[in-house]
Amino acid sequence: MKLLLLIYLLTGVFNFTLGIIVWLKNPHNRIHQSFVGFILGVVAWIISLYFLYSIKQESILLQNIGRFNYVAAVFLVYFLFMLTYYFPRIVFQFKSLHLKILLFETIILALSTQFTPFIDEQELIQDGSLVTHYGPLFFWFVLHFSLLLLASLTFLFVKYRHLKGTAKNQLILLLIGVFISMVFSIITNLFLPLIFGYYDLQAIAPVSTVFLVGTIAYAIVRHQFLDITPLIARAVSYLLLLSVFIATFVFFLFASTRLIPSLQVTELQIIVFSLITFVVMVIVNPFRRVFEHATEKIFYKSYYDAEQLIQNLTQIMASTIQIDTLATQILDSLCDHINITKGSLSILDKKGNLDAVYKSRLGNYSFPSTGDLSLLAKGRKHLVFDELESEQEKNIMRKTQISIFIPLQTTKQTIGYLVLGEKASGDIYHAKDLLILKILGPELAVALQNAQSYQEIQEFSRTLERKVEERTHELRETQKRELAKANEVIKLKDEFVFIATHDLRTPVTAFNGYIDLINHSKDRLSADTRENLAAIAEAGDRLNQLVDDLLEVARSESGTLEAKV
Repeated sequence: MKLLLLIYLLTGVFNFTLGIIVWLKNPHNRIHQSFVGFILGVVAWIISLYFLYSIKQESILLQNIGRFNYVAAVFLVYFLFMLTYYFPRIVFQFKSLHLKILLFETIILALSTQFTPFIDEQELIQDGSLVTHYGPLFFWFVLHFSLLLLASLTFLFVKYRHLKGTAKNQLILLLIGVFISMVFSIITNLFLPLIFGYYDLQAIAPVSTVFLVGTIAYAIVRHQFLDITPLIARAVSYLLLLSVFIATFVFFLFASTRLIPSLQVTELQIIVFSLITFVVMVIVNPFRRVFEHATEKIFYKSYYDAEQLIQNLTQIMASTIQIDTLATQILDSLCDHINITKGSLSILDKKGNLDAVYKSRLGNYSFPSTGDLSLLAKGRKHLVFDELESEQEKNIMRKTQISIFIPLQTTKQTIGYLVLGEKASGDIYHAKDLLILKILGPELAVALQNAQSYQEIQEFSRTLERKVEERTHELRETQKRELAKANEVIKLKDEFVFIATHDLRTPVTAFNGYIDLINHSKDRLSADTRENLAAIAEAGDRLNQLVDDLLEVARSESGTLEAKV
């Protein structure tokens, strides 16, 4: 009996601890929810078996525990079916209505098993052994259990053919564990009792879960099953601490029984006390977190107001148009309020090429490469590591230790990518965090697009200024050259005028001189001749005056005009 209790204790505690770890990792993930439901079904089945075989007399309690044992099996196989349906991704797509009908059928079967004699009619003790008399609808239980188990194995086999890499290795281990565990359970709980009426091996049925939890534990350590390896490391250290504490407790308890003879403590009591101590120590930490979270909300210690954070982010986006300042302030605000280890904001140009990357938090942190970002952005949707089903995307995010990937999209194009790392506390991103990021994504995309447009306008303005300066300089140089040419032409013109007038004045002077000589000669000329000579002299004077006017104009244009006093 003590050995049986030890077997139940070890398997129950291991399964329960594993379930708590998975639940704390991500209570919103459907795979995690199904796994925890399966683990709780296993633990409930183990507990009911222990009490079932501890009772030595027929009673109402024996009957109720016997029926509860079958209820645990009903939910156990249901959650196993859901786990294999979701993990690692859905292959056979069932309608939501069909899954709801299956859940409803499971609940009805469980209620019928617990509160009616149609499944488990009576639990009897004959010759020291527990014997079950099955009700008229026991075939319903067998059909439910067998079909869901068969469907679970079918899912695993079919997915095995479609998966590759780590997911396939995880699936192999899960398949082996489920197959061995369920075959062992069917033989000890159904086949031998129904066919041969042999019930004694039902007591060791929980041993079958060792195969399942063993393969799951190996998958966690070796292939990062359900991505809870870091939590397993913490759990191991915590369990080692518990072991030391319990060992110390048992030591002092045994020492007390030796020092105080009147103190009567049986070995069973020591085992029960140790179990209670273990359970209390395991659950005290989650409860501590719950109370801390509650007090943080009351006293605002390490707690951020979602509305206030959204208001701050909106204020940054509304008041900041410089893209560098905008990206840096947004990242710093997110990391400070949500307590994120690292973050990066990648900006794309209009052609979709990486233009700039802004990072928050100083430190030697790794971020996805350009190729990794392109692969993550294929689906054009938000990616949360704990909720991913695609192995390729999970490997990329696991490699660089990022938890959130958000493509920043407007109605026409993708502006960039927001990448956030894990929380510094080791906690998951809660619904409040994801809601804030969901609201932020489109707004940040528009803000970045406006900042890009402003940056383009600034660059265009600077380019235009440079072009204007260059063109102005060219015009000035051209003007100088043209002015020099014009001055040269004017100079040539002046020189031509001076030379021409000089050359014209010489014959005019000679012409007028000869007229004077004729007028002053002693030869008598006729009146007509003298009249003609006078007309010629008058024409010579007009020509001479014309030359003088031409010289005067030339002097005025060349700036050499003389002032007469």
